[in-house]
Amino acid sequence: MANNTANTIELALERVAENPKAGFHLWVLLKHDIATGQPEKSVERYRIAYPMYFEPDPNLAGTGLWAAKDSAWALMAAGHTQQATDLIDRALTVNHRMADRGNTLAVRALLQAIAGRKDEAIASINEYFASGGSPHRIIQQAELDSLRDNPEFQA
Repeated sequence: MANNTANTIELALERVAENPKAGFHLWVLLKHDIATGQPEKSVERYRIAYPMYFEPDPNLAGTGLWAAKDSAWALMAAGHTQQATDLIDRALTVNHRMADRGNTLAVRALLQAIAGRKDEAIASINEYFASGGSPHRIIQQAELDSLRDNPEFQA
């Protein structure tokens, strides 16, 4: 198992070196960096890939909300709470302008969980399910770990 993890991390590092915006591979490294107590590494990777998210007024025009969510998660994990919250609030503003379905509801729930807004995150998860969203797509996401002890989440 440890060898598989090392191989996965090595592959992700290679892919990100080839393409700094290699989304899935950035996310794999982010989860690894958080688990190993090194989220600053991912902050720097996301800063290189998406510099617009690290500006005082984050520009999300024409960008994917998943990358903004991951950038905010890296910032929050590294202790850059205000910067993460600013990015989350901007992403939620953009998200609310989009149609309430599938991906927008899922990313809204994940953003709110990262920000520690548990009630809002659970409400968004419920909206996601009500819209036909798949439980398998969202429930196991590590961004929701802060909700796992919540009885409403468990239900």
